[in-house]
Amino acid sequence: MPFELRRGPAVVAGAAVAASLWVAALVAAPYVVTHDRPGSAAFLAATGMYAVGAVVCHQQPSRSFHFWDAQAPVCARCAGLYAGAPGGLLLALLLLPAPGRARRHFAPEQLRDMRRLLIAAAVPTVFTVVVEVPNAARAMSALPLGLAVAWIAARTAREVLDA
Repeated sequence: MPFELRRGPAVVAGAAVAASLWVAALVAAPYVVTHDRPGSAAFLAATGMYAVGAVVCHQQPSRSFHFWDAQAPVCARCAGLYAGAPGGLLLALLLLPAPGRARRHFAPEQLRDMRRLLIAAAVPTVFTVVVEVPNAARAMSALPLGLAVAWIAARTAREVLDA
């Protein structure tokens, strides 16, 4: 059989690259805003990260990491969610078998399993919402949820996009 590029894995691989670049940019933005000159392309891109972060995150300074004397564009919990996503996408890319045929829905037991995974992955994050913990614990507690959401998104993409 000739090599055939399947859409699902290609989409998942692209999403893994994009998620990894987003995480790298979240770390790089504080460096750029403290080390580059205002008005440069890199500085404008870094400040754009903060503008995007403001849309998706509360950006409270006390709940955010600080690198190079600058606050990160998102809080520690959001950073953990984003940091978990590339792992979930890569795991799905490596471990999920190619589907036999395209589907537009999952079987009830598959949906139940995905709900259970999300609930289990959310427990540590919910704990840090209820109990005050350091920023590192907030980020670490959000990693499983970011991983689980990305896994389910990748699984869905592979099922829906590939025949």
